[in-house]
Amino acid sequence: MFPYFFSLKKNNTTLFYLGVRHSWDSTDRQFNFIKEKWIDFLKISKQPLAVVESRGWKTHNTETESILKGGEIDFMAYLCHQTNTPISCFEPDRGKEMNALLQQFSKEQIAYYYFARTVSQWHRLKQKPDIISYLSPFLQRHEKASGWNDFEFSIEHMKKIHQQFFKTELDFNDVEFFKKIESPTQEDNPFKDVVRASGKYRDQTVIKGIKDVWEKGYDLFIVYGEGHAASHEKILRDH
Repeated sequence: MFPYFFSLKKNNTTLFYLGVRHSWDSTDRQFNFIKEKWIDFLKISKQPLAVVESRGWKTHNTETESILKGGEIDFMAYLCHQTNTPISCFEPDRGKEMNALLQQFSKEQIAYYYFARTVSQWHRLKQKPDIISYLSPFLQRHEKASGWNDFEFSIEHMKKIHQQFFKTELDFNDVEFFKKIESPTQEDNPFKDVVRASGKYRDQTVIKGIKDVWEKGYDLFIVYGEGHAASHEKILRDH
């Protein structure tokens, strides 16, 4: 079944979890599924709280605009705004995550991984801005978050790191390459260990946040990328 869905009950509280594709396609059937489950959830929740995968959501005028500009995150922000429901995110602070990864990997590996992940995200957008203008704010954010004053967060430096790792020129149009770099399961991904370490750190932080608010009596509606769903379900069922 897709999207991945499960529900749990504990101490008179309800948890709905949807593992979805990261999509900016307003015709994607998963958005109807999310909305249907949202309606079902609101009927039975007493103290509802939505949990999404990233901060910085924006509210738009319509469902379609929300999806085109912000995927499932802004779609959930729209639904929450319509029903006056609080929305939260328990993703770790990016700087703390980057510096935790530094115990195992080089700054070049870490910075390039986040950079490649952002390029892959750009490819999933239905309305694509210029690639450089899209990437630059992310690089600036990573520079500020990391506190790495001795490391250059620029497109040119990412091109040099790419050349160093892969002995080829960086090609922003190589969709499959960037998909591979962000994948924890593709064995031919030279960055798979970075991806897995990042995922493990994120999962631990996110699950702690979810458990904390669940224990406070909130009913939770969680929308996350499908890659996290199975591991999150196992931990939450065992909780």
